Amino acid sequence: MAEKVQVPIRHQSNILNNNENKELRKNKFGYVSKFKYQKFGTNASKQNNKSINMTCIEESSFIYDPDNDLKRFYNNYQQCLNNKLDKIDKDTINNIYSVSEYSHEISIYLKDRELAFEKNNIWENNLKNISPKVRALSIDWIINLHRKFKLLPETLYITIFFINTYMTKHNLEKSKIQCLILTSLYLASKYEEIYPPDFSDYLKSANGEIQQFEILKMEKDILNLTKFDISFPSSFRFLERYSKILRFEDKTFSLAQYIIELSFLDENLINITPSFIAAGSTYLAAKILKKESWNELLEKEVKANESRIKEIAKLLVNIDQKAIDLGVESIFQKFLTPSHYNVSQTNLNKPL
Repeated sequence: MAEKVQVPIRHQSNILNNNENKELRKNKFGYVSKFKYQKFGTNASKQNNKSINMTCIEESSFIYDPDNDLKRFYNNYQQCLNNKLDKIDKDTINNIYSVSEYSHEISIYLKDRELAFEKNNIWENNLKNISPKVRALSIDWIINLHRKFKLLPETLYITIFFINTYMTKHNLEKSKIQCLILTSLYLASKYEEIYPPDFSDYLKSANGEIQQFEILKMEKDILNLTKFDISFPSSFRFLERYSKILRFEDKTFSLAQYIIELSFLDENLINITPSFIAAGSTYLAAKILKKESWNELLEKEVKANESRIKEIAKLLVNIDQKAIDLGVESIFQKFLTPSHYNVSQTNLNKPL
């Protein structure tokens, strides 16, 4: 047991009476405290029997017991969390990386951000002058470049957001596609990465076909188009939350991530919001691997019923075959690795 020590406190505050001394039975920590008030100014002493506002110095002391204090704080903290958190978050409360205390609030914030982007018609299926195959091959190339640079998953998702936003809002010439792809990755990595690749690395990947000023001009155009609002609620963040609710193992998570990234290649899925893409992917991955695919908490988080998410999942069935027909390769190689449990070998043609 730690030794009890007496800790003095001295601070300035405001009071609403003119008593020379005042004793409080308990302070906010639950200890007996004595406060001695010292008045300032001559005007205050001339007012008798009136309630006045004055500045004073409080002098107090209380007995501080570190062991009991910490134990009481911990018990109050646990009681508060038990009343607030869902069971899935209570189970991970001791894992500091899961931020269970804030998980629900983060989920609400992401949905609000998604709604804000949706109101601005960010997700439109209106590709201009770009064929679906050219778009798919371009995204497959950026997936390969993202893997080559060893960037964070979130960086890829923000990159795709920039590409889709620009392609649906502008008449883009085919000669400018590579510039858009590189600029989107460059901008996303500056936003998301701690140590983004050097600017020269992007220029080298273009084999000298793109100049520095072209990327900088495209970067300016993207930022103006998004009004500098690039805090994009990606499907990867929703996937993290939904997979936690369904208690996914790593392989199931990788399969759901694989399905999401395959959806990048299909222009018909651009107008589906990230939360629904994530929910549909988790639903399909769980069905394929015969895991739990739906529960009440997930319905609460997604804000949609199972039948609606099942419709989204049906759009993702056999999406790997569509990718093969488009001639892409990088995404299959990415998920044909032990770190992703070789999930690209999985047949996604699952009847629902």
